[in-house]
Amino acid sequence: MDDEDINKKFWFNKPDESELEQFLQALVGTKIAIWEKSEGTIKAEEFKILEYQPSPRQFKLEYHAGFLDKIKGSDYKDSTNDLMFKGIVAKLNIFGLGKLKYDLKSNTYTYYLKEEIFKSQQRANYRLMSSKLIRIQFKIDKTVFHGLDVSASGISLAVPAHLKAQFNLGDVFRDCKLGLNSNTYDIAECKIVSVSEITENNPDPKFKVALHFEHLNKNIEHKLSLDISMEARGEQIARNMRLKKNS
Repeated sequence: MDDEDINKKFWFNKPDESELEQFLQALVGTKIAIWEKSEGTIKAEEFKILEYQPSPRQFKLEYHAGFLDKIKGSDYKDSTNDLMFKGIVAKLNIFGLGKLKYDLKSNTYTYYLKEEIFKSQQRANYRLMSSKLIRIQFKIDKTVFHGLDVSASGISLAVPAHLKAQFNLGDVFRDCKLGLNSNTYDIAECKIVSVSEITENNPDPKFKVALHFEHLNKNIEHKLSLDISMEARGEQIARNMRLKKNS
């Protein structure tokens, strides 16, 4: 099965109304992440859903943070922009857009959901491919490499042939940086799991080096997974728009 076939298993769908209501009700009592798209998931904040109301669709939320941050309140409490959310129900990602409203008097948060809400499989091994819209970079020591694809568990790099001797199966690199569009992640340790020659349409010889993220911080893994999910969704929306325009 090629990369495209593997990744089709992760495509996003809109649940029907009945299914959607079940998902939203099932989220009550769980935590969701909320963030502004322009800032990326690095600045995602956690909220616990206390209550769901269907008309209009809204969540009553409790800001989930440390004592001092809770007193200060969410960084998004005064935001007038659309904010993204993501929750998990039965190994499915549920996500969409909405507005967060803060009531100072009662110190409560309400998140008003917009119409388009999506579901997708929760798959840590989903690979996001680089493209015109998706820029993947990986810094090892002082050298930045072009990323071919990335997942929450690893990355594949295009390495010039003259540097191949520096990349051997089993080698470990530490204190690396992953760049995914506007977001940056600290990768404390990664290990080479495969090295192969890139032969297709390759006038400048390169090698594909696959790295596995070792002992990845759970918070970083969660935020990276969120970012990959939303970038994949954005790319598919753009692809669908191009298909409609050309049809």
